[in-house]
Amino acid sequence: MNFIKNLFKTAQLCLVGLFLSSSSSYGHGEDKPGPHKGFIQMPGAFHIELVPVSNTEFKVYLLDIEWKNPIVKNSEVQMRHSFGKRSFNAACKPATPEADYFSCVFPEKINTKRGNIEIKATRDSAAGNLASYKLPLSFKSLPKMNSSKMAPAPAEPAKMDHSGHH
Repeated sequence: MNFIKNLFKTAQLCLVGLFLSSSSSYGHGEDKPGPHKGFIQMPGAFHIELVPVSNTEFKVYLLDIEWKNPIVKNSEVQMRHSFGKRSFNAACKPATPEADYFSCVFPEKINTKRGNIEIKATRDSAAGNLASYKLPLSFKSLPKMNSSKMAPAPAEPAKMDHSGHH
């Protein structure tokens, strides 16, 4: 009898874990453009917005929980592109002394259609977990499009309701 009770409890915990992991993957707006029209992930107590500039350069904004107030003070970004056994590190630093984002530049052109971009960041002395962006970058909710067609950029980012995950 104890075996059946334990099995039932284990099954309940697995279902709860599955529900939480699947619903939280979109819970922080990862399926919508960020305020700078980039790709959002939440590796901890802050958000990372990745904005492609070219095949060698990316902007990285470290945003607060409400997708606002990007800062570079007391912050750090490390970025790596990996594909198979190959990986390349980008040099990341604030774009200018007055900038509110990091500019990350790879030493050579990377294949932005394959692999992953991994970002390890600290925002205002708070370290985040590893954020991994699968390439090619795409918003999860957007339909697959012909490579000759581009989705129009939103004129203004939509207001995000973050009340459900605080």
